[in-house]
Amino acid sequence: FLILAGLIRANVTSNEVSKFSEALASFNPDWIPGLYPAEFDPGRRQWLFQLLAGPLIYHLGFPGASISGRLVCFALYALAFASLAARLRLHAVLMVAVVAALDYAPSIAAGEWLFRGFEPKALSYPLILLSLSKLLGEKVNLRLVALLSGLALSLHPLVGLYGAFSITGTLL
Repeated sequence: FLILAGLIRANVTSNEVSKFSEALASFNPDWIPGLYPAEFDPGRRQWLFQLLAGPLIYHLGFPGASISGRLVCFALYALAFASLAARLRLHAVLMVAVVAALDYAPSIAAGEWLFRGFEPKALSYPLILLSLSKLLGEKVNLRLVALLSGLALSLHPLVGLYGAFSITGTLL
């Protein structure tokens, strides 16, 4: 139910429109000639998201990319929460309750959310959660932790920094 609600809730939000426009303009500069001033390079901001999402948006359009991108995000979150639950030995029912609570009241501060769209932070957060779960294992693979953290940082610098602080705190 949570996944279905997330797929159809506020499809192609205002923030998705701006992120999708930048990704599509980066992938296909002829999409809307003159959309961006000559000195603006949409490839400088959140380049990894644009690299991944541009072709998807080009071939599926905004609504199709929004729905398929959300499915990818949900799969990443499922993997991250399952990994965290296993590492922390938490019952699956508790994790469903956590996800429902995060969906119902997603932000403690700064208006951040986890599940409400397909944009860079929606890919970055599960990578951080996966990275943290990998730190909690008996055999820690710091290269994998660094890779996941680096991808999160490349997708969304602010979320990546949140994650870097969390990972540093966990390592200390």
